[in-house]
Amino acid sequence: MKILFVVLALALTPLCLADFINFNSGAATLNSSGSPTVAAVPNPSWAPPLNTSEWITAEDDIGPALDTEVTFTVDLDLPTGFSDAVLMLGVYADDSSTVMLDSTTLFSQSFDRGPHCSAVTIGCMPGTEGVINNLNVTADLHAGENTLTFDVVQEVGDTPFGVDFTGGLVYTAPDAPPPEPPSPQNQVDTPSPVPEAGSILLLLSALVPVALLIRRKASLPR
Repeated sequence: MKILFVVLALALTPLCLADFINFNSGAATLNSSGSPTVAAVPNPSWAPPLNTSEWITAEDDIGPALDTEVTFTVDLDLPTGFSDAVLMLGVYADDSSTVMLDSTTLFSQSFDRGPHCSAVTIGCMPGTEGVINNLNVTADLHAGENTLTFDVVQEVGDTPFGVDFTGGLVYTAPDAPPPEPPSPQNQVDTPSPVPEAGSILLLLSALVPVALLIRRKASLPR
């Protein structure tokens, strides 16, 4: 679906450049705990990872205490003059998560407990993922660095803890500005490959007598 949308966006914006940012949870994802982000040990209750993402956690928070909160972040850098920004997102969390795009809340933490995590969106079991398809978020973003945050909460202490997400942001980039003309002092005169009109006349005046001479010689008796 994401690839089809990108193709559609490109087809609908022939005069501009459609661009996109893909993101997946992984060891490179930043978090607020002060410890490195690591791959979480898969729990049997967890749904399989989405797309090419992986379940992650903070290194020292694999089975943290009750009410532990760790925020995982993704930076979305947009150019000046961007438009038509559309977000696609899928996310699981154990126990649950609040997801925000800068100051806009996309999902709120669920307190509806299931046997292992939240029983509804956002949870960790199949069918409890948070899903956003083709949501226009242009008004929620600005040129420069924007932040997508996943605030993961531990609602039952000493149990598995982690998040898994994948998504993309498609937007229309501004047209590239035309190159500036060189300043007069930097201009260099180069010979023109096309002869000027005066040069053509001089060449013709030189060739006409030669052509007449060849014709006269051809008419002389042998």
